[in-house]
Amino acid sequence: MKKKFNMKICLLLLAVILLFSETSAVQVQARSPVSFCSEQEWEVLKMVNKERLNKGLVPLGILGSLQTVSDLRAVELSKDFSHTRPDGSDCFSLLQGLSYNSAGENIATGYPSAQEVMEGWMNSPGHKANILNSRFTHIGIGYYGIADMGSYYWSQVFIGQCTPLAIAVDNARKWKKYPRGTTVEEMERLLTVTCRQHGISYLPLTDKMCSGYDRNTTGKKKVKVNYLGKSISFKVEVTGIDISHAKISNIKNKKYNRKPQKQNPKVSLHGKTLVKNRDYTISYKHNRKRGRATMIITGKGKYSGTAIRHFKITKR
Repeated sequence: MKKKFNMKICLLLLAVILLFSETSAVQVQARSPVSFCSEQEWEVLKMVNKERLNKGLVPLGILGSLQTVSDLRAVELSKDFSHTRPDGSDCFSLLQGLSYNSAGENIATGYPSAQEVMEGWMNSPGHKANILNSRFTHIGIGYYGIADMGSYYWSQVFIGQCTPLAIAVDNARKWKKYPRGTTVEEMERLLTVTCRQHGISYLPLTDKMCSGYDRNTTGKKKVKVNYLGKSISFKVEVTGIDISHAKISNIKNKKYNRKPQKQNPKVSLHGKTLVKNRDYTISYKHNRKRGRATMIITGKGKYSGTAIRHFKITKR
């Protein structure tokens, strides 16, 4: 049952019907991480959440039911660019059946790209207020282009009220590899939120939503995500310059003396001498008895991978 909402915000961008193009064609819709959202709409979501996170606000999840509403509103705007729908009802009449305690709508036309429409909205105080409204928790984003006319219509529909039951990250238990320096945003990981009122919504993960991740050090890491009082971790392995191709010298055979035998190798890569405990660490196997011992050099810092060398421990 729809709850009575405390706030209804309808803001027009009629004064900035900008950037009409006579020749531009509508770009082919590329796949986004969720089936009901186009690439352009997903890009708007990422920019909305970046603006919110920069202000310390909770990022918004895109909701399938709201996406249906916003897609329809974008088409309706091509017939009547107004917060009143072509049938004469207001823009919130499409929210019948949804539970919410606050709602808002932004509309725009004439902007051929996600970046440009977001700049237009953020330069308009009323539209910016909707994007940065702390009461909103979910969003739908509509985009509709008429190629022959070079016309573009955009909508954002916001609602507030969310009680998360669970959150999840795609492939959270699998060690996924990323090159050193990769940001969480560049990983393009998807956060799924299940809430009591609306079911499942989706949003892209960002560095500001995570903790425990240092993109400048290599190795396996567990990255923690916090969202609306819920937390979850996902696994990543940060790879660097492969130390397995290093030149390793000064490996000597040892004499057995009942103690662990160790080496003091010289490790160089691409003409540079690497530093122990900064660029690599050393561990051993079978170096406490006579026979064949193994030395394992493991990359550290900006280096990753391993290099293995063997040496003999002989009678005294």
